[in-house]
Amino acid sequence: MKNIVLPGELVATENKKNLGGVYKKENKLYSQYLGIVYDGDLGIKVVPMNGKYIPKVGDVIVGQIVSDDPFTYMLDVNSYTRCVLSKRDLENVLLVNDVVLLRVVDVNEIKEMSVELVSKLFKGSLNFINPKKVARVVGKSKSMQEVIEKYTGTKITVGANGYIYVIGQNLMLVKSTLEKIDQYSHVENLTIKIEDYLKKETSKS
Repeated sequence: MKNIVLPGELVATENKKNLGGVYKKENKLYSQYLGIVYDGDLGIKVVPMNGKYIPKVGDVIVGQIVSDDPFTYMLDVNSYTRCVLSKRDLENVLLVNDVVLLRVVDVNEIKEMSVELVSKLFKGSLNFINPKKVARVVGKSKSMQEVIEKYTGTKITVGANGYIYVIGQNLMLVKSTLEKIDQYSHVENLTIKIEDYLKKETSKS
């Protein structure tokens, strides 16, 4: 079951395992957020429809350098807390506005993250989707991502933080596709619907 619920809305009356985003009151479960209910055999959870990226160790994210000093780069990674990349041990100099692929290697108690550089990203366009909907952009076994790349002729790097780097010519079609995924992330069989949309759009050219 996938339904959009409001904060405080009843999501389950039976005894279900709380997988996150819900709270229990008088043996009933209620939503903590405006979000989407995922109710399955393992339990029930509500995924917020909006919000900043909350880092987890092992996440691969996309960031953009916004400033630097002699020792560090400060990055925009769409998080509540700052993200700093040390210049120590980096082989190449990075510049403000460069876009990079990073891996989260540590997260402290106030959710500040330590990151390492995976690579610099070249000759592309930076896009955004709500980080809570990143899984819908990727799809099961990368099914959604492959559909987008196939019909737009682009290469997409999806960060867990919602920043998506697109290399290729058909950037506006990718942008409109991401907007549709963001808007209809709660819909069943979304990959099929997005493929139908892309077939229609690419047939016009």
